[in-house]
Amino acid sequence: MKAVKWIDDAVFVVEVEEGVYTLAQMREHGLLELFDVFRTVDEWDGIDLNTSPMLFCMWVARDPLKALFRRFLTADEVKMNERPILKNMLSFRWVSEGKYTADLIELTDLYSNIGATVLKSDLCPDKDFAIIESHEFCGLQGDTVKLQQRLRLFYHTGINWDESKKFTFPALKTPDALLLYRKEIPMVTTSEPQVKSGLELLEGDEEVLAKIYPVVSALYVEVLKLQGPDAGDRALLLFENAMLQINQFEDEIETVERESLMEVLYQLGERVGLSRDTEFLEQWRGDW
Repeated sequence: MKAVKWIDDAVFVVEVEEGVYTLAQMREHGLLELFDVFRTVDEWDGIDLNTSPMLFCMWVARDPLKALFRRFLTADEVKMNERPILKNMLSFRWVSEGKYTADLIELTDLYSNIGATVLKSDLCPDKDFAIIESHEFCGLQGDTVKLQQRLRLFYHTGINWDESKKFTFPALKTPDALLLYRKEIPMVTTSEPQVKSGLELLEGDEEVLAKIYPVVSALYVEVLKLQGPDAGDRALLLFENAMLQINQFEDEIETVERESLMEVLYQLGERVGLSRDTEFLEQWRGDW
């Protein structure tokens, strides 16, 4: 296959592994967005990327894209993402020999890290885990094999993690270490520092919670990104997708996990204007 031509805002199918696909969108300035819309068939009717959870957005080298590329989609097959490009990223910083850290920065209006605003400096896993986990480094990703492996890891485990972060943060070098930090550290965002993580609020059997937590964590990150008067409406699709994933474990979830999970979802929904008697949430509770 020849090199894939870069077309701003074009959406294409990514082959994650044999029989598993998701979507990516090319944005201006060489940024690529990957979405959590996995399918086992290459069919995308009804997909609106404006309301689909985004896994990550990063700069990628254009030539190796063919390793991920399956085909471009037409405007009739999918609605492209028109949300503003994410501007908050991690910036690597050398501290001393063998010691590194990163800053959370806001890119300039031209999407450059030169002259970027530092939002928080000297990030560390003990205090800033959620920021580290949910933001990308501002460097160029040229290894599409690693990108593909990252997508596979998320598809099979729910862990969305850039392996290159372990160089800067060695404590987070394995999925087990990630789960440990998720259990112990409250989820925070730069705009709402007091937000508690789903796993901290959940109660019940640890093995069941470990299955539920990646879904709840991802839901928190995506819902809290939503802004504007229609944030609640857009959040509903995210809730629906999360609940479909959680329903896989329905037979394992006992009353204590169920009640605490509903409380987590209620509190999260309230942050984007959804009331506790929202029909969809009540219907789901009734089904249980």
